[in-house]
Amino acid sequence: MEGGRLGPLSERAQRSAHIARSESERLIRLINNILDIRKIEAGKLKLKFEELTPREIVDPAIRSLENMAADCSVKLVSKINTDTRIFCDKDRIIQVLTNLVSNAIKFSPANSDIVLSVTNSAPGITRFSISDNGPGIPKEQQSKLFRLFQQLDSSDSRPKGGTGLGLAISKSIVKPAAKQLKKFSRRYYAFA
Repeated sequence: MEGGRLGPLSERAQRSAHIARSESERLIRLINNILDIRKIEAGKLKLKFEELTPREIVDPAIRSLENMAADCSVKLVSKINTDTRIFCDKDRIIQVLTNLVSNAIKFSPANSDIVLSVTNSAPGITRFSISDNGPGIPKEQQSKLFRLFQQLDSSDSRPKGGTGLGLAISKSIVKPAAKQLKKFSRRYYAFA
């Protein structure tokens, strides 16, 4: 409906269709996050490693958040300063970047840029970083960031939505992936 496939919509109907799509996407993300938590807790989160360019990871992550960024009047910018191929689970690394960038979107002021950069920080190490102009996180609150269902402002009147799952899931993906990749990369380079 929102794309006009059923014919033109009034401005009010267009807004309603947009809200319905946004809320449906939010519920799907919530369900997927809960399913991911269960897989992680059960030790059944399977990672599928493949060799990719940074652009094959960054572009889909940014595309998936363009509507959210537009709704918040922020601009997503990618700065890929390397073409070194990366060995990773594409879906999971995109999930991690999406969680991080969506947080940046939520807390960035309107008319600001969020920059997703990719660089080689050392031989064999590719660094993904997200820069924004949000308020930052007080040092005394930083230890809470990666806990399940943790939100720094958990009051009912908090201005930003969220479930407190994204960063905990991201950490649960990155830690085991790094361990698996270390073991695998030794074998991979031994046979390369």
